[in-house]
Amino acid sequence: MNNFSKLLAGAVLTLSASAFSLPAAAQSTQSPYVDSACGAWQGNTWVSNGSCTDADNTFKHQYVAGTIVSVTGHLETVQRSKGQLVIDDQLALNRQMTGKVAVGRRILAHGYWRNKVFYATMIQPNVATGMASSMMASSYVDSRCGAWRGNEWIPNGTCTSSANMYKHQYVAGTITGVTGHLVTIQQSKGTLVIDDQLALNRKMTGTVAVGRRILAHGYWRNKVFYATLIQ
Repeated sequence: MNNFSKLLAGAVLTLSASAFSLPAAAQSTQSPYVDSACGAWQGNTWVSNGSCTDADNTFKHQYVAGTIVSVTGHLETVQRSKGQLVIDDQLALNRQMTGKVAVGRRILAHGYWRNKVFYATMIQPNVATGMASSMMASSYVDSRCGAWRGNEWIPNGTCTSSANMYKHQYVAGTITGVTGHLVTIQQSKGTLVIDDQLALNRKMTGTVAVGRRILAHGYWRNKVFYATLIQ
């Protein structure tokens, strides 16, 4: 083979390799590490149980917050104040702990770093946004405007101006995650995050724990469901 042929063959191989190469984040594979065996999240703090001492230095637990700007399979690009970050949400998807993964959604993702890749094990609405929404909704006291009779909301006619702003409803499902006053429940059509601060204030929640099947009465406001009673 002459020199020209060798150069041509080398160029073809180089182009072929670059055409099929993927970004490092896209090549990331799901880690076999199961963090639930090594500890648990308490709010936004990772608490190790001491069973995985070697893993504590290898898997750095952290949470990240931002707005989803793109979704490609199990890879989400999140816009943060310091720039963009690609996270791998396959573990959260496997656990059905993501909610609706869509562009524009503000999220708080708990997980860990491994080889410069962030693996999300749970994705929820941004807690800061949820807290602000709770404060906005707290001025409305639904007991002044009506009452529940079984699963039917009966208005008393005194809150006509807010009747269309607060849509009363009940939701049912199984609790799959709890972060402060935000409770994730699994329903037949997917997951839903509800805000139970009002029910907590009234001591009308019982034990809020993963695995419990609940019926929550409350209302919708700005696409957030506020539970006033959990049974």
